[in-house]
Amino acid sequence: MPGLLQSLLHITDFTRPPSQSVCMTNFPQPPYLAPNYNQGSNHTTATPDVPKLPGTFLSTFLPAASAIAVQVLFGIPSILNQTELAYDLGGGVGYYVTLATAFLVPVLRRRLAQAKNEYAQMEGPGPSRPITAKDLLKGLSLKDWDWRQLAVTGGTVMWAFRLSSYLFIRALKKGHDSRFTRTKHIPVRFAIFWFAQAVWVILCSMPAIAVNSVPAEALKAISRKSPSKKGKERATPTSGKAEEDSHEATSTMTDKLGMIMFLSGFIIETLADYQKNRWWAQKAKGIHNEDFITHGLWAKSQYPNYLGDILLNTGLAIFASGILVRPPVQSALGWNSTAGGYLKAILIPSLAPIFTAYALLRLSGVPISRRKYDRLYGGREDYKAWKDGAGLLFPRLF
Repeated sequence: MPGLLQSLLHITDFTRPPSQSVCMTNFPQPPYLAPNYNQGSNHTTATPDVPKLPGTFLSTFLPAASAIAVQVLFGIPSILNQTELAYDLGGGVGYYVTLATAFLVPVLRRRLAQAKNEYAQMEGPGPSRPITAKDLLKGLSLKDWDWRQLAVTGGTVMWAFRLSSYLFIRALKKGHDSRFTRTKHIPVRFAIFWFAQAVWVILCSMPAIAVNSVPAEALKAISRKSPSKKGKERATPTSGKAEEDSHEATSTMTDKLGMIMFLSGFIIETLADYQKNRWWAQKAKGIHNEDFITHGLWAKSQYPNYLGDILLNTGLAIFASGILVRPPVQSALGWNSTAGGYLKAILIPSLAPIFTAYALLRLSGVPISRRKYDRLYGGREDYKAWKDGAGLLFPRLF
């Protein structure tokens, strides 16, 4: 097990040549990691054994591989048995495993490098004792991550759990999923859907994967304010030693905007699914005999659940991009605040909302639903009136 754990951590370390041992001292120290660094100031205090990790986005290999592995694990039995009931369960588990890998591996990799460096200094020449899982996990706590890493990972997990559990339970209650009525009997086509779900998991996890690939020290440098007057260096009456500057953790404008958009989208999507589910339940009990829902959020938007999904993914992308464009993070990733670095910082997290919007509006969401309902109710005046009055996503203002 220790050897396997070390191997998994090693294969994510693409920043070193194959012949070079992983050692924290192999990397020059970026100034933002010095303990007394203030943004806008040239004064730093050197701290040994702190890494600069250019190209750490290559560590997305393991989270991506885990997403594909989960879909293979769920997909093969489902294809052989021609059942779609586990499809959304596989999507949810894929998110949990992918995000857990993205969350843990970068931190464990850095702890592995630290442990190897410490043992090399203590033991000197000769064979060194193997590093165990206990060594890597000793003292591991939430302090090893910045609050932004906790927020973006937690938000993605919360959304993935709600959506996958809702869809999975809905399929179990109905005993089928209308999306796969014909597809599940064609193995190759059904396999494409499982592969597409792996791609969906990977791309919609990119904001969390991106932020977690950054050393927590670089993210904490973003939050440092210039010290207040009370926090400035001053000598104590008894010791005459200078007290350390006090810094307050702060949130940026993109932090706030991203979180507001995410929460707004999450609430809209949850409420829309609740109203639709309640509508179906009432119809089953004979409370109404409506053919399509036209009240609540659905009175103003034809697809409010899709609107919420796109909004929350856009919020996560804004949150992540606002982090990745910061100079400390650009330096840690080896992007050096160049035009290319800023472009990558914006485009990589934006894969989540771009793919979500394209999939829902052009592939599997709106096109399939529209064809179905237009075929069934396209000649009815009440259906035409609802389509004319409700916007596709956003409510019509005029």
